[in-house]
Amino acid sequence: MTTRTELEGVDEGTLIELVLARDARAWRELVRRYEPQVRGRVRRAVARAARSLGAPDLVDEIVGDYYLALLEHDMRRLARWARGPRTARLATWLTLIAGQVAANHLRGRFRAERRHRAIASTATCDWDTSGAVPFDT
Repeated sequence: MTTRTELEGVDEGTLIELVLARDARAWRELVRRYEPQVRGRVRRAVARAARSLGAPDLVDEIVGDYYLALLEHDMRRLARWARGPRTARLATWLTLIAGQVAANHLRGRFRAERRHRAIASTATCDWDTSGAVPFDT
């Protein structure tokens, strides 16, 4: 259920300026307005990958990374939209960032998975694993 806020009628430019000024109410309004679109974008990016990675909570993990990405470097990504020509709607800008964060996250997960499989396939054990210790005690 979505609750109404006092900033609900504020235009996207003013909202971002308030977020950049570190207004907590504005941040909550930004999340309230755009999270459904961001989650949808991440869900589409993750659809096939989640099955192969076996990670049911992958969308939540990436959305968390997305919010961290918005906040890092003094909210540089939000400031870039606010200070730029604003040729794209804020929702478009935010979902573009969400797609980039999802791609980076998935790329890292696939690389880690590939490294893990490579190590597991080349690992050999030269000692009896039935209880023996491979070194002197």
